[in-house]
Amino acid sequence: LEHFSKLRRLQSEEREKLEQQLDEAIATTHSIRFPLALVGADSFCHMGELKPHEELRDLRLISFYDTIEELQRSPNPIIFLSHQWTSFSEPDPNRTQYQAMCSAIDKVCEHHGWKRRTT
Repeated sequence: LEHFSKLRRLQSEEREKLEQQLDEAIATTHSIRFPLALVGADSFCHMGELKPHEELRDLRLISFYDTIEELQRSPNPIIFLSHQWTSFSEPDPNRTQYQAMCSAIDKVCEHHGWKRRTT
């Protein structure tokens, strides 16, 4: 019985920790702590490869958002993508991730009936 009580207490503590983590994660969706930089889907898929942030900035292909309110006013839906550098000299030398990203963009847009936009 003592073992069962200890197990229940540990489960309760674990549940509380999980709920706290969930609350903290949800709270992060109500603000932007750093500027959000977005590239239009059509521009992204016409780049041919992953490009450095600085190059995209200089080409004026990035839209910056500082607040959730600014983001909510944007007429365009957002598809979040992430990648991992696969070499020391460039992010995606074989363009494997880039091609997968463009394919994913096309599939998500098709699924939702969205048109790829440049802005």
